[in-house]
Amino acid sequence: MPRIFLAIALLAFFYPYLPLPWVVAYPLDVVLYVASRVSLLLALAALVSAEYRSRPGALR
Repeated sequence: MPRIFLAIALLAFFYPYLPLPWVVAYPLDVVLYVASRVSLLLALAALVSAEYRSRPGALR
């Protein structure tokens, strides 16, 4: 799973420098935007889950 996030991050960093036609670049931009938002939500959910599980008396 972390390899997927690394691939998304590398693609998001380098794709503005690639000579892509707009037919490819626009959908890729939308996909990367959605993937970044999903990644942020997953990271936030993991952080909240870890914080909840670290409390004394929490169900494990």
